[in-house]
Amino acid sequence: AGEPILHYAANAYHFEKEYPQEKVYLHFDNTSYLTGDTVWFKAYVVNASDLTASKSQVLYVDLLNAAGSEMKRQKFKIVDGQADGYISLTNANTETGRKWRGEANLLSGYYEIRAYTAYMLNFQDAAVFSRVFPVMEVTQDDTTGENVWKAPPYSHFKYQKRPVMPKTHDMDVAFYPEGGNMITGRPCRVAFKVTGRDGLGLDAIGVVDDSIRISTVHDGMGSFVFTPSGKRSRVKFQTADGISGTFDLPEAIQYGHTLNIVGQTGDSLKLKVISSIDPANLQDSLGLAIMCRGRLMYFSQIPVQQEQSESILEVALAGIPEGVCQICLYDRTGSPVSTRMFYRRNNIDIPQIDVRFDKQAYHPLDKVKVDVGMTYKGQPFSDKICLSIRDDDGHQGPYYSDLRTDLLLSSDLRGLVWKPEYYFESDDAEHDEALDLLCMVQGWERYDWKQMAGVVEFKEKLRIEEGLTLNAWVKEKNSGLGLDSIPLNVSYMLPDSSVTQLKMLTEQGGYIGLDMPDFYGDTELQMWPDRMRGRKIKKKNSEIIFDELEPSIRRLEPQEMEELWKQMAKVENSADSTQELPQVINVKHGIVLPEVDIREKRAFVDYATFRDFDIHKDREGYNKMNI
Repeated sequence: AGEPILHYAANAYHFEKEYPQEKVYLHFDNTSYLTGDTVWFKAYVVNASDLTASKSQVLYVDLLNAAGSEMKRQKFKIVDGQADGYISLTNANTETGRKWRGEANLLSGYYEIRAYTAYMLNFQDAAVFSRVFPVMEVTQDDTTGENVWKAPPYSHFKYQKRPVMPKTHDMDVAFYPEGGNMITGRPCRVAFKVTGRDGLGLDAIGVVDDSIRISTVHDGMGSFVFTPSGKRSRVKFQTADGISGTFDLPEAIQYGHTLNIVGQTGDSLKLKVISSIDPANLQDSLGLAIMCRGRLMYFSQIPVQQEQSESILEVALAGIPEGVCQICLYDRTGSPVSTRMFYRRNNIDIPQIDVRFDKQAYHPLDKVKVDVGMTYKGQPFSDKICLSIRDDDGHQGPYYSDLRTDLLLSSDLRGLVWKPEYYFESDDAEHDEALDLLCMVQGWERYDWKQMAGVVEFKEKLRIEEGLTLNAWVKEKNSGLGLDSIPLNVSYMLPDSSVTQLKMLTEQGGYIGLDMPDFYGDTELQMWPDRMRGRKIKKKNSEIIFDELEPSIRRLEPQEMEELWKQMAKVENSADSTQELPQVINVKHGIVLPEVDIREKRAFVDYATFRDFDIHKDREGYNKMNI
């Protein structure tokens, strides 16, 4: 009787082995930029389940403007699960820029950088790494004449590829019953989030049906225990500023299943499974699976043989790594009947980085000496690190994210996690409650149970790129159907002037995948149909589509734009240092010039022909030497 239940769990276990999902995190050198700046980054590409280096060797990094138009797309080589590179905030498509400077600066505004591998596009777009930056410009203050940095204002574009922001009210409330459903006559914990017009959480108090007093705990989130009676219930909320509203709770169902987390310690998880079953549709058992980052960590069968039943289950958490975990309760068809997200704290030891400067403050052009030390469990620790140093008075913003907050928390939750560093400040009851509420409010099935269990078919559209790969599809223009077994001639010349010519056949769906050798820069490729016996292909009726699969354009959250930078708009940051130049210049650090009269602007520097170190090749050699 238990074979079908076990079969779905076995499918989920083997799915992660066969199709390991990936995560990408980009570590940037700043939190905001000026027009014309260069965005430097270090990328980490890992397998989601165990955070080890992934097999993909090509990283896609896109730059999009606030309207959702793609400004740039670049490919970077991944070595040992890491890559480094940069994106210049310039626009090579501007005619004036090409004529005078090679490239022109991008306009100030809000820009999104997203990063992903081709293999990640087989799964949900929400898994793609994304970060929004304000790009500011230096302008003159009308009163003082001084240069100031101004944060860009956000405006709605007439041509907008991004989904339109929904209309917001002075107060909005969303409810999230634990396990997904409220069952009539059975107690249920209901999480909620109160937000204001700016999309940020509001502190509020409320009352359920004029009887149960409730209040928010953190960032507008809270919860309460409620037993639905069958009629629609209402909740009234009010803030200290006088903003108020009345909202309906979700309707309760008569028959169904739900699961509650009764208690959680560092070593175990106590669960309660509540069932109310239609007498005409009794089942003998349900399956319960716990996954962490797509890997099956626990499975059990729960007997269900009565119309009304409650089962208490204690799960040992030993062996489950730290991170967001997904509990899935499913029936004999493999379909989920109740799901719940929770965060597993494992008290992992993190290397400590100690940074010391030789001075409290510096004059302009001063030499800066920095001592960096690392320890792990109190002992000296050696590793490769990324370091970015910037002026404390510079154009920076309050965005807090690092490898831990992103790879363990934010990347497995829905939408933008506001100030994720809060949840790792302390492992106490207050922070644990806030973290559990976050998992209930922003939990999502990044790792699709039906797909993993084999309930729905999974089709691998793109393979893992272990080198530069050209993906293309030959299709009919009218029907959009792929043309199979079409012979093609392919020719390309690399920057080193080497020429490659070959013949290929399109695969199922008209797909063609071409593996290419590593090279840096641009190359020209030609592709045309070869003669076929007994079959004609007309160029007018067919087309070749390159890199058809790409992430969808997502909606930007208010916190990522004007709301996040409110304080910067109110207080203009001076672009000039508040400190004067030193009276005595150290001759060892430069040459002292006599006073001169500047009559012309500085000569133009042709950046297009400027050569610097080949960072990409240096990076490859660095890893191969294993220094």
